[in-house]
Amino acid sequence: MHTLVAASDLIKVVPGLMVWTIVAFLITLFVLKKYAFGPIQKTIDERRERIRRSIEEAADEPVADDRLGEREAKPHDPLQLASQLGLPGDGLDHRGEDGPDADSGPEGAEPHAEPETERLACLDDIP
Repeated sequence: MHTLVAASDLIKVVPGLMVWTIVAFLITLFVLKKYAFGPIQKTIDERRERIRRSIEEAADEPVADDRLGEREAKPHDPLQLASQLGLPGDGLDHRGEDGPDADSGPEGAEPHAEPETERLACLDDIP
């Protein structure tokens, strides 16, 4: 006959060890219930109540958003908006054109001076 031998001490059933494991678990459970679970649950309940009150207050207050009126007054059509801003309304990018609407300044003038020169000229104009 062959007898089964436990390959490791970790899987052996030891009644004394089982009793002490259960005792340690019950002590840990008692300490956690008394000092951790109660305060944690109290904090969760307080937060839940604050959120519920905030939602009720928000539902009771009338919406006083001035931006809503502005948003409704603005046109939603891009072509209409472009025409109000004085931009060409064909949806094309006209920045590189050399036509009459090109941003070249007066006829015969240089297109733009160097940025540093322009900045210094503007600073000289400030009183």
